[in-house]
Amino acid sequence: MSSTINFTMPDDLINAARNRELILFIGAGLSKNISSDLPLGGQLIGQIAKVIGMDERILSIHTGGDYQILAEYLLHTDIYNIVIQELESAINNRMMSAASSRSHNLLVELETELIFTTNWDFWIEKAFSENNKHLNIIRKPSDLIDRVGSGINVYSNKNRQISHPTLIKYHGDFSDPSTLIFSIGSYLDRVIEESPYDIVLGNALLSKSVLFLGYSFSDLNLRLIWYKLLRHRRKIYETGGRREMPKSFIFATSQNPISEAWLKRIGIHTIHPDPDPRKTGVALEGLLDLLVEAQK
Repeated sequence: MSSTINFTMPDDLINAARNRELILFIGAGLSKNISSDLPLGGQLIGQIAKVIGMDERILSIHTGGDYQILAEYLLHTDIYNIVIQELESAINNRMMSAASSRSHNLLVELETELIFTTNWDFWIEKAFSENNKHLNIIRKPSDLIDRVGSGINVYSNKNRQISHPTLIKYHGDFSDPSTLIFSIGSYLDRVIEESPYDIVLGNALLSKSVLFLGYSFSDLNLRLIWYKLLRHRRKIYETGGRREMPKSFIFATSQNPISEAWLKRIGIHTIHPDPDPRKTGVALEGLLDLLVEAQK
């Protein structure tokens, strides 16, 4: 093990990994381990400003700092496709390698049945391909039908041996721009409509724990989906006479007792990194090291 960590690993999390009952939900924060220069989240307005030749400050004022509003505006212009192409080039920077992120390489070693991500980038896929490991990829709901039809199980099955994990791209990716949850309209549609992805996640939650990596859990879409699934899961456990649901976990980049209290009430337990933010990446590697070690 190459990294030293200064937090307590919950036994329930170690046991979930050991028993192959842990699934991952990955956010944009993990991609920053590839390079801090990747334009993600709040940096997207600045990146779009470069593409369309406008002042970033003016765009931020007109959009209230919300890139989804800007995307909705661009969607109805002739330059939308150009913006998508330029964003893809910047975010999926082909001059970079997944090997630069030890966290991504540890993901490849961790045996898990399902990996969910709201990221548009291809860094998880690249980590698997660069390590010559197979990964089933679901980029759009219709892919689920193809996967199930071909015999690949994307549902929770406690007794099944894991051969290849399945990556579900909750918000699409650049390989098919029509799948991207980018504009405010596509985002609200995703919030309102129940997706087949939600059904897969809900089914997995009946027997598995979730580990959130690279998330602040501030995304309204994810909050609503999780809360709905949690209510459904609680009803099943209450009517079935089961006393305790599997716990889920989030790796936090900083301590926030108010946020942590709310997360705990919705079944998500916070794992604290080293209080020095410069060591957050090392702490994440340490967490993944322990989970991989638990499976040996």
